[in-house]
Amino acid sequence: MFAVPRSIRPVLFLCAYLILAVTTVPVQPAVAQGGGGYAPAAGGYTSSTDSGLTRWSNSEPLSTTEATSHIAIDGVAERRLMPDQIRLVMAVATEAETLAECRQTNAKLIADVLKSWTDNGTPRDKIVTDFISVTPRYAWRNELRDNEPVRVQQRDGFRMLTNLHIAIASEEAAMDAVERAFACGVTEIVTFEYGSSRINAAKEEARAAALAAAQKKADQLLAVFAERPPVINVQEKTAVFLPQQLYTTYQNILEEDIEYNSRDKPRIKAYRPRMRFYHGLAVEADDRPAQIPLQPEIVITSTVRLYFRSPAAAGSPNPVARPDFPRSLEQAP
Repeated sequence: MFAVPRSIRPVLFLCAYLILAVTTVPVQPAVAQGGGGYAPAAGGYTSSTDSGLTRWSNSEPLSTTEATSHIAIDGVAERRLMPDQIRLVMAVATEAETLAECRQTNAKLIADVLKSWTDNGTPRDKIVTDFISVTPRYAWRNELRDNEPVRVQQRDGFRMLTNLHIAIASEEAAMDAVERAFACGVTEIVTFEYGSSRINAAKEEARAAALAAAQKKADQLLAVFAERPPVINVQEKTAVFLPQQLYTTYQNILEEDIEYNSRDKPRIKAYRPRMRFYHGLAVEADDRPAQIPLQPEIVITSTVRLYFRSPAAAGSPNPVARPDFPRSLEQAP
């Protein structure tokens, strides 16, 4: 038997350990750039390559109770609306030593912005002034307490906050309103929200499309039975998603981070702002627009679920498949 020299035994043990460590590292799932997920720890926007087939193939079959009670068939529709209303909210914040000075400065800024907006053609009834608060302002003062120097907070002024709401019809008009407010010295944007006067009509359209999709799917799937099961119930849910809900934010950071110990000099990384873009709504709909989301839109989704009595339910005749199935499935409308 070959004897390993004592001098190289530690090297062999180390090599064996490294081989074992490498072969036992778990394989990470692949990711693709630019898809539909958010990975805050990665240097960019990534999405899983799982197409959903794994979830479907691993899904559990219906329980006996479900299979013998009813058949549920869903129809999902998506509709998109271009916004025709925008609400811009800007904050007018002023500070002064006295409350009177604070209010006077605040009122002047508001008057300047209102004049600039109305001079541009915005109706006065499309602008609302919303008083928010007046709060004291504090500063640190040096004092002696029991012959000991201390720093004490004392009020040295006031801060007043008022919001200005303006309703406008387009992003171009909104940007003009922002620039006019900036020129008057008001530079804090609170929110930028979208709306539409056609939301109710679009909800009805989406609901009708979802019902049609569910009925079409039922015509195809229930063709396996010699006698079509009767409808026993219906369920509906319609939701509205405004553009401000459909943005994705992620941190644009390096893929790798360099570790260092306490003996190194402090390192200050470059400032990397959060990245933000309009993602749109990811929904698996039977009826949806073909155009990929490119600009802020209002998205309406509707789901209609039709319930049919299962042929295996108590009191139902024995389920009988059509003799020409599955060819009949291909011929179903």
